[in-house]
Amino acid sequence: MTLFLNFSSQLIKHSAARGKDAAYLSDIFDKLNEVNLKLQGEKMNLIKAKGIITAFMAKLTLFRNNIGRYELYQFPSLQTIMEADDTLSDNDLETYCAHLDSLMEDMQKRFTDLSELRVPDWVNTMKNA
Repeated sequence: MTLFLNFSSQLIKHSAARGKDAAYLSDIFDKLNEVNLKLQGEKMNLIKAKGIITAFMAKLTLFRNNIGRYELYQFPSLQTIMEADDTLSDNDLETYCAHLDSLMEDMQKRFTDLSELRVPDWVNTMKNA
């Protein structure tokens, strides 16, 4: 019986950890899906795509800074778990911050050409006319 109870408590701890991770991933995938949908929008062009990608990369920095301070406004699923049982540890936050750093680095590599795209002033002038 003792063996079963020890195993059960370990299983519960493992499930709770997976729940936090699943909540974080759910929130981050929601954000990635939003970007994906915007990029599929009507009349999409490189200038609009650059704005969408650049804005998302800036948001990733904001997300990372906020989550590192236990400010989970942008992560509603994770915030719900934290409010319910207050089990979010410093190690969890370090893991999520590291993941966001990795995501930022990956996006910078993937979208280097787009971020380096220079739009001449006359294009913006023509667009506003």
